Amino acid sequence: MGKEILHFDGFVCPTHEISAYIDGELEPREELSLETHIFSCETCFAELNYQKEFLNELSHSIKLQGDIELPANFAETIVAAAESSVSGLRKPSERSNAFVICAVLLFSLVFALSLDSGKLLAGTVNLFEKVAALAGFLFQLIYSFVIGFGALLRVVGGGITVPGALSFIIIGVFFVVFLVFARTLLRFRRT
Repeated sequence: MGKEILHFDGFVCPTHEISAYIDGELEPREELSLETHIFSCETCFAELNYQKEFLNELSHSIKLQGDIELPANFAETIVAAAESSVSGLRKPSERSNAFVICAVLLFSLVFALSLDSGKLLAGTVNLFEKVAALAGFLFQLIYSFVIGFGALLRVVGGGITVPGALSFIIIGVFFVVFLVFARTLLRFRRT
C-alpha cells in the first residue's frame, strides 16, 4: 500500500494510516495519535467513515453471494503456477552477487591459508608423494601379477597338448580359483 499523504491548508493528513488503524495494525501510541487527529480533522474523519462503509459493503456483498465455488483442480493449478514461477523470484544480479561473494570468500580462505603456506605446501607435497608411492606400488603389483600369470600360462600351455578351446577353459578356471582364493584371504584378514 502506498503512503498517501493529503495536504490541506499547510496541514498534513496521514491517510495511509487509516487503513492500518481499521485493521488494528498500529501501535497503541500511534493509534492514540491518529484518533486524536481524526476527531479534529473532518477530512480524515470522512476518510475513516468511507473506508468503513466500503468494508461493510464488501462484507455484505460477499455474504449475499454465498460460498464461491472453486474449480476442482484449483489447488493443483495454484501449486503448479507457484512452483513454475519460483525461478523468477531471484534477480540475475543476485546470482552474480552470490558468485562474487563466494569467489571473495574462497580468495580470503586461500590467502589465510597461504599465511602458513610453508606447512600447507609441505603437507600437500607430502600427500602427493604418498599417493604417487601407493599408485606406483599398485601398478607394480598388477604388472608383476600379469607377468607371473603369463609365465605360468607358458609353462602350463607348453607341457599340455590339448585343443585351444580347452586351454582357454583351463585358464578361466584357474583365474576364477585365484579370485576366490584372494577374496577369501581378504575376508580372513579383516576378521
